[in-house]
Amino acid sequence: MADIFDLVDAKAIGEYVETLAGSEDPFLGATIFPSKKIMGLDLKFVKGYKQNAVALRPSALGSRALVRDRIGGATIQEELPFFREKMIIPEKLRQELARAKQDATDPYTASIIEQIFDDAKTLTDGANVQPERQRMQLLFTGKIAIQASDKDGKQPKFDYDYDVDGKWAKNNVITLSGNNKWTDHENSNPILDIMELVDNASNIGVKLTKAIISPKTSRDLIQNKNVKALFKLADGTQKVFSRADALREIANVTGVTIAVYNKSFTDENGKDKFYAPDNAIVFIPDGTLGSTVYGTTPEEIDLMSGYGNASTSIVNTGVAVTTHKTYGPPVTVETIVSELVLPSFERMAEVFVINY
Repeated sequence: MADIFDLVDAKAIGEYVETLAGSEDPFLGATIFPSKKIMGLDLKFVKGYKQNAVALRPSALGSRALVRDRIGGATIQEELPFFREKMIIPEKLRQELARAKQDATDPYTASIIEQIFDDAKTLTDGANVQPERQRMQLLFTGKIAIQASDKDGKQPKFDYDYDVDGKWAKNNVITLSGNNKWTDHENSNPILDIMELVDNASNIGVKLTKAIISPKTSRDLIQNKNVKALFKLADGTQKVFSRADALREIANVTGVTIAVYNKSFTDENGKDKFYAPDNAIVFIPDGTLGSTVYGTTPEEIDLMSGYGNASTSIVNTGVAVTTHKTYGPPVTVETIVSELVLPSFERMAEVFVINY
């Protein structure tokens, strides 16, 4: 008789999850904040400040060298937030598998195993939502805020403010008002706003080359009078253009390539959301801006120590997938997915935002 624990152990589930993940579109934030693994659960990094190179001061021959003050930086230290959920293989499904042939390649047996593996994939997909949501919140706001009600009525809340001294919000975030808001399609001028911001960033040595927006923000752009003007013929006739056409022309004028991020997720309260917020655009330079830092979960510590009868596999750098047999009654197998994760943001000073 087939033992479900042997057929659906964490190693097999991990291989299944990794195989499927290889065929999916990567998260945009994962390319900007590549994954990094640490031992423990503390994140610490230095957020540098950005300014132009300051010319050396003139000095007389034979005199002592003048002392220059360091630009400095702010040290960010936080404890990584912990996320964990499980799904249970009920006794009924276990009995169905027991009635099936011992051959795991048998179609009936395989369909049951696939159902169990899909449950694990659902949990790991949920685990991957958390770092992407954190990365996008951080890019657009400089903060991370996550709160939801759990089944016990508690409301776990994670608040992280990376702009500890307020300099980023003061110097790098612009909030448009009145007729300048991009929702005013007749009077606002997004192209000039982008050009001015890029020039101001260049003035302190930052070259902004890319931007991220939500689908709604992209609609505000293509409806804008000044964007439409890019597609008018000499006789004043308005050419038909696509969203891609509009973004390409804006890039030609401003030097900034704009990506419309249309990936979405369902939060803990059941609300569907895009990762990129509406009425905002974030500008970034080339290269990575920080790291997605994964800590060591309790399940991974058990794996390293050889403790217990659980089977644990690590996927996506730091997501722990654990299968654990409970003897009830009823007898079940639990699939537990957990992670400790938070992004670092060393190049925060090189990121700029327009809100409207």
